[in-house]
Amino acid sequence: MSPILPFLLLLAPPPPSAAMGAEAAAARAGEVRYIVRQGDTLFNLAARYFVRQTDYRAVQTLNHVADPYRLSIGKPLRIPRRLLRTEPVRGAVVAFRGSVSIAAGGRNAVAAIGSVVNEGAVLATTAGAFVTVELPDGSRFSLPSASRISVDRLRRTILTREVERAFDLKAGRSEWQVTPAKSSGDTFHVTTPVATAAVRGTGFRVTYEDALSTFGVVEGKVAVADATPAPGELVPAGRGIAVRPESRSPQVPLAPAPEVIRPGAVQKADAVSFRARPVPGATHYAFELATDAGFIDRIAERITPEPEARFDAVPNGTYFLRASVTDANGIQGLADTFSFDRRLNKVSLDDPAAGGFGGRKAYRFRWQGGGEGPAQYRFILARDAAALDRVIDQAGLRVQDISVTDLKPGTYYWQVWSIRFDKGRSVETVTPPQKLQIGSGA
Repeated sequence: MSPILPFLLLLAPPPPSAAMGAEAAAARAGEVRYIVRQGDTLFNLAARYFVRQTDYRAVQTLNHVADPYRLSIGKPLRIPRRLLRTEPVRGAVVAFRGSVSIAAGGRNAVAAIGSVVNEGAVLATTAGAFVTVELPDGSRFSLPSASRISVDRLRRTILTREVERAFDLKAGRSEWQVTPAKSSGDTFHVTTPVATAAVRGTGFRVTYEDALSTFGVVEGKVAVADATPAPGELVPAGRGIAVRPESRSPQVPLAPAPEVIRPGAVQKADAVSFRARPVPGATHYAFELATDAGFIDRIAERITPEPEARFDAVPNGTYFLRASVTDANGIQGLADTFSFDRRLNKVSLDDPAAGGFGGRKAYRFRWQGGGEGPAQYRFILARDAAALDRVIDQAGLRVQDISVTDLKPGTYYWQVWSIRFDKGRSVETVTPPQKLQIGSGA
């Protein structure tokens, strides 16, 4: 069997101008094109920009320069990239949650805001952890739960200021937002064991799990090809492919985002929960939470075969929900983002207790409340479940119980409103009505 070549994703560039065409041709040849300025000589160029001082000789021969001390201003020089000196650049952790490690130089450190991410570093997230790294040009990548990536190349060519960035996703998932390249020499690669993504200004996702790598293009256009120089197949935004060691899927449309039911409702219960309408063909549903709409600071995610998710222990605040599905190819689809408020305000009813009060028969109604900030309660006792025929309607209660005397035999319904105040806002929660039957002998 012939070896399987990795697949390459290339962002489709705009039609080049003549000048850009010359630069691109030089780039394809492994060269850069430098225009001589006043004061330049091959010797001082070598001292400032070449790996070795003696490398000027190769440039002299390639460009047919008679005198290395005399260069004509405006003359284009072809310089092999392999001769040019580079310097490392670095990224930084801008957000993280949970246990995130950064291994570099034989040492393993725990991530913190501002942690440096250099060439050679390996980042890993444990279950339930997240990290976002920002590069000097504003490009970002995020790793969700249980993912690992190595930074194989992160450096700048001193002469041209072109930046090379190469990453190897070893396991899990990743999300990328790449700032458009400033020159044809800037490169950005994301590799998995079975595929490679080379991009120039786009938003995309890359995954690698169980020998399957997927690419979902959210912004921009990419051309999909193997490792040969042959032109590739154009993949526009909104489409994706799945690659295995022995095959790849044809490009497919990204699955539509699921319709989340009442996504902006205030989340008041013990757990934050969401439910979506089923999407035909979806194998899994992803619900992600973040503190920002760009999902730089993610706090939790649930990936489940059912169109619903529950998140425990979410503090009060304003958050963002992002929902998407995974198709039969394992490719994550398009996502919708919603904001919602989390304001814990729970109230539950205890069973009424019969007793006496001042020699009169009484019923004590009790409830339990919970949340942040002070609360007031409203107690309603009615002869019907709709609370239209009310016996008692008592608001402004600061306590969590009330005693009622002289109730006549019959059927009653009672319920409690909890009005909780937090940071200048009020949130109201009401219990379902609870039935109380009082017999003639009670």
